[in-house]
Amino acid sequence: MIFETREEWESKSPISPLLAEKGVRLYPFIRVSLNCIIFHFDFIRKNEECWERYMFSSVSDVLKVLGQNDFDKISISLLSRRCDNEDNEYGVSTIKEIIKAKDKKHKTVYMFRCKNDKTYLESHASADIEELTDKKVIYIKQDDSYIGLEYELNARKTI
Repeated sequence: MIFETREEWESKSPISPLLAEKGVRLYPFIRVSLNCIIFHFDFIRKNEECWERYMFSSVSDVLKVLGQNDFDKISISLLSRRCDNEDNEYGVSTIKEIIKAKDKKHKTVYMFRCKNDKTYLESHASADIEELTDKKVIYIKQDDSYIGLEYELNARKTI
């Protein structure tokens, strides 16, 4: 999935140049090209005070950024698809755990346990939660911090 912008969508506000760093372009909106889960990655870098937010369309990209281990505080939220919820509405919830598992074809699939007590699968997953095997917690949120990634956890917690 990609986030789409167009030149004509660029902000023409007179304050835009004051807000953007050199080479950064500001847009009041973007087009999301596919109906998939979107991750909001909020963080405070070590030795800094302000929260920053980035949006990702892939959990593997989120995990790569987490692997930098350059954060004092983090929070990862999941923006679900309408079809993921009984009321056919979007939902945003903080992720409490990311679980890495295998589907019937032995492909890696990620599960997300959220603060709203819902569990979501990656958008492309072709299995039900009950069919997944080799489940390992690779991310656990505690307050504004987190407990490691899989290689740091050394797969010590298995579901």
